[in-house]
Amino acid sequence: MRAALLAMVLSSAAAVASAQNIVSSYDFLRVAQNLERSQRGEGASISTSEQSQIFVMLGIVQGIRETMDVFVALADNDRSSTAQLACIPQTVSTGQLILILKAEVEKAPSMLHHRFSIFAQDILHRTYPCRQGKVVQGQ
Repeated sequence: MRAALLAMVLSSAAAVASAQNIVSSYDFLRVAQNLERSQRGEGASISTSEQSQIFVMLGIVQGIRETMDVFVALADNDRSSTAQLACIPQTVSTGQLILILKAEVEKAPSMLHHRFSIFAQDILHRTYPCRQGKVVQGQ
């Protein structure tokens, strides 16, 4: 049941992303690069549409994180229930998650055509795996 609920939530994130054309990992990478340009003070060259996509991307990444948090809390320290989840420390910001995701996407050009929400979940799981007895936030 939890796996079905996680799939449903990730599908919802994908639907929102689809509305802003942030579906594939390539789409995410393009938007993350625009965010970087904006942070370097090159924001004048970023269109209103691109700025909108940046905000949507921030929301998607935050949504994936919060979904993981809910499922970890529901897992009740059951290691098998957290096998594909991420236990992201509260001290890690959404901005840091975007940097981690961007770096991993750049390392895997063969994955650029894959759905971003699924690839992001895999990256976060590998980066912040839930450890037995430590599935609660703030590891």
